[in-house]
Amino acid sequence: MCQMREERFKAASLLREYPNSIPMLLDMIIADGEEYGLRGGWALDLALQEDLHLILPSLDKFCDGLLKLTNESAIRSFAKISESLLVAYFQKMDRHVINSLKPEHLETMTEACFDWLIGDHKVAAKAFAMTSLFELGKEFDWIHPELKIILQRGYPLGSAGYRSRARKVLDKIKTLSS
Repeated sequence: MCQMREERFKAASLLREYPNSIPMLLDMIIADGEEYGLRGGWALDLALQEDLHLILPSLDKFCDGLLKLTNESAIRSFAKISESLLVAYFQKMDRHVINSLKPEHLETMTEACFDWLIGDHKVAAKAFAMTSLFELGKEFDWIHPELKIILQRGYPLGSAGYRSRARKVLDKIKTLSS
């Protein structure tokens, strides 16, 4: 287990050192269901935690892959990266992210996040999707009412993690509409 963790950090370090390899890694993650979806997604996620801007030149490829993913580990990683991008865009107002994310990227992220939220996916992807959709709702006024309905319907049957994130997002929606 410890060796695998070390490998992830080493791979993330290599991605930071050679950011031109990110498009190829994205292709591998999107095309492969298992090995690259798991390990590649983890490495990319770790690298972007250090420097989110590394993904910006590859946003077209990243967003094109959002709707093609089938591996749950890859979906988790891409959902987390989407959340990070959207928080940087809407909350932190990161000018590099704002200048890089195009309206079509936001629309694709919206579609993917709704798919992950209402689909049969693990709670981590759903939680990242909730936050992403909340942020996207600041741009698209139809999102918050839809998100509210979905979260209220899913709340009684959701896991503790789902309910916790849903409660926080519903509170934020309520605060914005007050």
